[in-house]
Formats: sequence, C-alpha cells, structure tokens
Amino acid sequence: MSFLYKNKKWFIVVFAIIVLVSLLFGENKNNTATNNTEMPKYKSEQSQQLAKNTPKSRGNRLLGLDITEGKIGFEKAFALAQGVSVGVVELPISWDDNEPGARQYIGGWLPIANQFYPKAGIKLAISINPIDSNNLRLPTDLKNKSFNDPEIIERYKEFVDFAAKQLPDSYVLSVSIGNEVDLYLGSSEKSWQEYTEFFAAVAPHVREKFPHAVVGSKITYDGVVNLNDKVQRFNKYADVVQTTYYPFKQGGFIVRDPATVHEDFKRIVNLYPNKKVYFAEIGYPSGALNGSDETKQADFIRETFAAWDTYADKIPFLNFQWLHDTSPETVATWQEYYGLKDTGFASFLGTLGLRTYDGKDKQAFVALGEEIKRRGW
Repeated sequence: MSFLYKNKKWFIVVFAIIVLVSLLFGENKNNTATNNTEMPKYKSEQSQQLAKNTPKSRGNRLLGLDITEGKIGFEKAFALAQGVSVGVVELPISWDDNEPGARQYIGGWLPIANQFYPKAGIKLAISINPIDSNNLRLPTDLKNKSFNDPEIIERYKEFVDFAAKQLPDSYVLSVSIGNEVDLYLGSSEKSWQEYTEFFAAVAPHVREKFPHAVVGSKITYDGVVNLNDKVQRFNKYADVVQTTYYPFKQGGFIVRDPATVHEDFKRIVNLYPNKKVYFAEIGYPSGALNGSDETKQADFIRETFAAWDTYADKIPFLNFQWLHDTSPETVATWQEYYGLKDTGFASFLGTLGLRTYDGKDKQAFVALGEEIKRRGW
C-alpha cells in the first residue's frame, strides 16, 4: 500500500496551506524578513488552562491524522497511527483530476481506499474539491463559468454520484465541498454569493449520497474569523463548521505561543454557538525558521488536548497534520506548486510532522500518545 501516498496531487490537496492568508489578512507582507528575525529562546511553561485541566474521557470524540509515510513506508506508518488510536483518515478528491473531460470519470485512489480502510475500521473524511485553497479545480470545460451556473451545479452532483459509487463499503464521516475555499474566494462579495448559492444547491444531494456524513466546506481559521459576515451566511447551509488551523503570527510563518489554542478555540466556538466545529486540519511545525522547536511543538499538542477537553461537546473531531516530516524534494515540489520560495514556508512544510522523515519520534508524537492514553482512547 505504500504507493497510496506517492502521488504528488494526492498530497497537495491534503495540506492546509495558509500562504494567501498572510496576503489577505497580514500586516507584514515581507515573509522572508519576518522569518529571518531572530527569535528569543523558547521556555516551556504550562498555561494556566493546562495546569488546571483534568483530562476528560474520550466520549464520542474522533481523532484523525494524515498518515505521511516518511522513509518507513505506508504499512509501518499506518500501524503507528493505529497505535495512537487514529480512527479517521482524510481522503481528498480534486474534481478536475477525476473528471479530466466532461463526464469522463477516473476512479483514481477511490476504489483502493474503499478496499483498504473499511477493513481496518477507519472512517473517511472526504473533500470533493471544486476549489483547493488558491486553485480552481473545475473540469476544463467549466472553468469559465460562475459557481452558481446551473451546469456547474448539475455536473457537480453527477460527479458526487460517481464518487459515492466508488466508496460503497466506506463509512464517510464528513464531506467538505472544497478545501480552504476562502483563499480562492478572497473578500469578494460576488464570489462568496455565487459559491454560497452553489453550496446550497449541491449540499442536499451530497447528504443523500453520503447519508452518515455531515456536510460543510473547509475554510481557514483566519477566514472564519476575519471574513465572519460572509462565512456566517455561507455556513447557514452547512451542517458543521469545518476549519483548518495553523497558528501563525500575521504576515509570516512564525508560530504563536502554544497556549494561543485556548483563546482560538473559544473564539470559533463562540462565533457558532449552534453548530459543531470540525478542525479538519490542525498542525504546528517544529522548525527553527518558524520560531519553533520540538519542545514547542509538543507543548502545542498538550495545550490542544486541554483546550479540546474544555470544548469537547462542541468539537467532535480533530485531524492532526501530519505523521512524518517530508523530504526536501517533496517540499521543493510544493514550493513550485504554490509559487512561494520563502524559507519559512519551506520550513513549515518540512517540519510539520510529529515524527522525523527518517522515522524517529519527535517529542510531539510522544506527547500525542500520552494525551490519548490519559483520555482512555
């Protein structure tokens, strides 16, 4: 099964890239200068919330982890994920990859996933993407149409039909209609209105085809907060709020203090008192160019679990990014894809794993195992 994770496009869809967030919302536009700033040495210290926290039992909460394989291969990586009670794996689907020509469908990884994950007792969180962060992923013949065009709506429903037929044995926990769509839609009222109309039209069909799944659309944390009026209108049609979360300071790729997760969780929960929140991607790099290290990354894991305990009834699902660091070659491929040569961005991509590329535990992976055990997973 190691070939499951060799495909570059497969990986690209999974990763929560907040490159454009700094352009949309950041105050400092010079990422390189930000990342070259010398950072004070990190001193590990529990937050008050963590110090007072009594771990809650797992309950109905679900844990996901992107199983990047590093050098050890998929089988060993998957076994490690099972060892920390991972119950959900994300399955991203870019519409144009699987429909390269009008109504000409390619199953790709879908039937392979359907053969493997149900037998392993793994649920799927799928994203069926007409948008992938800053990229439009419509089939070629549809690219010049607006999202609320009846033809796009009908064709998306037909593609959903095809995708559902490829996953007859799989338990689909959630469906995201698009990945980090705010990075493509920006602050345009017109673009948000068209995409909201599209979502409202296709979401009932997605629910019909995936009856166990909650349906929403992945939006970056900064998008949820800073585009609140547009996102609130959009999420009226969603079952849950789906967000991606990488706590960087504005204008660059320097991480904020691990304890920031408590206030950030509180903020998004308060914005949506009547909806559950799915952290479809959550991660924290360990790279020095990101103002981080292994200890700081591990502290983020611990603080995150304490914050999750606080809002356990509101946040049913966290999906950590990712199991292993990635190779320099893979990082270079992603930099080319996103057109960003910033060293801090490369460090983010290369050190986001909870284990090293060579297959050694970082402190964060040890912390993950400890926190899982404390909650009876």
